[in-house]
Amino acid sequence: MSDPLEPIRRRPDGSIDFDRYRADIHAVRHQAMRDASKLGATLKIAAAIAVMLVAIAVAPSPPTDDASCRSCAGRDVSRLKLTSTLPHRHDAAVVPQLR
Repeated sequence: MSDPLEPIRRRPDGSIDFDRYRADIHAVRHQAMRDASKLGATLKIAAAIAVMLVAIAVAPSPPTDDASCRSCAGRDVSRLKLTSTLPHRHDAAVVPQLR
């Protein structure tokens, strides 16, 4: 690329060498396009990582053997068998379930 303080480039016949300036502009434009492409790729990767972190943050926690209602707290619930698949009536009043 030519120096901006460099005097006007001329051909041996005295005419201005516009082709040299076109080549300089083309090189600058090509570099800008490469930089924009790299920036776009970086932003896509950053967005993908952000989406994965949000998905991990809002994912439900795995089920555990802990009691989820106040009346069952402190009891060994690992030996108990459920007689119904419906939740206890007091569970809904104490801990609202989001679905």
